[in-house]
Amino acid sequence: MVAVPMNLMTGGMFFAFTFGVSNLLYTSVWYALVIALAVSRFFIARSVLASKNRPSKTARYVYLGLTGLLGACWGASMMLVPQGAPLIVSQMAGILVAGMTAGAALSAAAYPRGVNAFLLPTLIVLGATYVSQGGVRGFTLAGFFVIYYFFISRLANQFGNAVSEALSTTHALKAARTRVESQARALKELARRHELAARKAEDMAEALGLDAPLTRGSVVASDAFFPFADGL
Repeated sequence: MVAVPMNLMTGGMFFAFTFGVSNLLYTSVWYALVIALAVSRFFIARSVLASKNRPSKTARYVYLGLTGLLGACWGASMMLVPQGAPLIVSQMAGILVAGMTAGAALSAAAYPRGVNAFLLPTLIVLGATYVSQGGVRGFTLAGFFVIYYFFISRLANQFGNAVSEALSTTHALKAARTRVESQARALKELARRHELAARKAEDMAEALGLDAPLTRGSVVASDAFFPFADGL
């Protein structure tokens, strides 16, 4: 769910930094695609979360497809920055794309396919962009993207495992709390029944003119446990 504002804000920052430097038409079309893909993914994710059933294969494949297209858009973003652009524009554009890939990988850490669906198109298109420029710099940057992919993938995997363990622990604690509360209610009901039985025994002893109830010091065995019907 956080992917929508992250894409909109980061895309807006990219649009603002490249304004007046990049081709306005191309940048506008790029930003419109980012918004459309991010919003489409949001509605698919919300419908899946609202449904009580498991997501269908069609929904998963459509979501992954949109994620891949969104990643490709971010990978193509550096094509919008002309080679003669000021250094600060190129640096900020690179920082935004790097931050976007890292943030997307961590936000989808619990779904490894989603991580790869975004990272691979982004880094492949970025790498192809710099390789097409030729020279040592282009191939060096493409090599760094390979290292960056494995580093971010490993980081996302570790983060996803930590999130899964935290969710499992939370679920176990909630289940234990539910059991404790059920047992507490059962003991409370049992105490109420014992108190009621004691009052009835006292009333009977008073009616018979006895000094103490005949049940005092006795033992009662039950072959069942609340909330089932007792057999005494």
